[in-house]
Amino acid sequence: MLLPKPLLVPFVAIALWIVSATPCHGQSTQESGQRDLGATPLMSASAMTTTFYSPENVNPRELAKLAHDIHGRNISIEEKGGHFATPVRNIQTLGDALLIYEDEAGAQRILAWCRQIDAEMKADEEPAEQELTVTEWRPKHMSLMTGYSSLAPFHRSVREFHDGQFVSENQNITLLKEQGTLVLRDTPRQIDSMLALLNRVDLPEEQLMLTAMVITGQQDPGVDQGAVPAELNQHLAQMVPFSSFHTESMGMVRSSARSRDIEIAMDEGNRLKIRPEVFDAETSTLTAVCEFDSVNGLSFETRTTIRAGEYTVLGASGNQPLFCVLRIERLH
Repeated sequence: MLLPKPLLVPFVAIALWIVSATPCHGQSTQESGQRDLGATPLMSASAMTTTFYSPENVNPRELAKLAHDIHGRNISIEEKGGHFATPVRNIQTLGDALLIYEDEAGAQRILAWCRQIDAEMKADEEPAEQELTVTEWRPKHMSLMTGYSSLAPFHRSVREFHDGQFVSENQNITLLKEQGTLVLRDTPRQIDSMLALLNRVDLPEEQLMLTAMVITGQQDPGVDQGAVPAELNQHLAQMVPFSSFHTESMGMVRSSARSRDIEIAMDEGNRLKIRPEVFDAETSTLTAVCEFDSVNGLSFETRTTIRAGEYTVLGASGNQPLFCVLRIERLH
């Protein structure tokens, strides 16, 4: 049968509408059923338990979120319509407590995990409302600013509470320059740690006696040697073409090993400047930069290590050389 062209388009449109409205039972219904039935576990309300847990050391909402990320799931309840009803979350918050809605085994597992996390937070964190104590500290051997700087790892803000209510928040270390005092306000444990560090670094400065000498060489052993120590005379005679030596001038000064600059004026024409860098108490050695100047224009500069109790020739200068010798002694 041939239809006129004007009637052909409405007929095709009606046929397509009928086909699209007919369900495909062989495929879509089956897949839809599997998706709905397998999305969440189905349990009876009689098999479920309601358990509350109030954490002591962590925010309940933060703990609930973490617990849900690890142990959370949605459960369909038979009495509420099974898979055709909205599923229930097994971990929720109610006020300051976690509400665990699970079967007995699941509830005990989640509860044990929450207790463990809560207990570990108590061990790792100091209670926010722990009582604060105040202690004053004054230096004995070092500067106040050195003591303040040494406590840099302990600097923090501390919060004060009264009857469980927040009162104020302040820095735990206060510097009182005019009084020469540090005020420490913190927990007893922190106070003990800060005082222990201060006591380790607040020690007497190592004291040294420095003796500088300017000596000249002589060829005639019969000439007065000018009180040059025998061991120094013997040592130098092996290094330079002189058989004896004469002391031109000398100077002594007592100083701390921590001094930045030391100057010894042996006479009007000879000066020795010493800039200590490090004093090693274990080996009794001083590492320093030494600069020698003479009025006649002779000079030199060197960086060296000097051992306590030994004569160290820093250098010599000139056609008729002047030898600059330095000796250090530890003072106890």
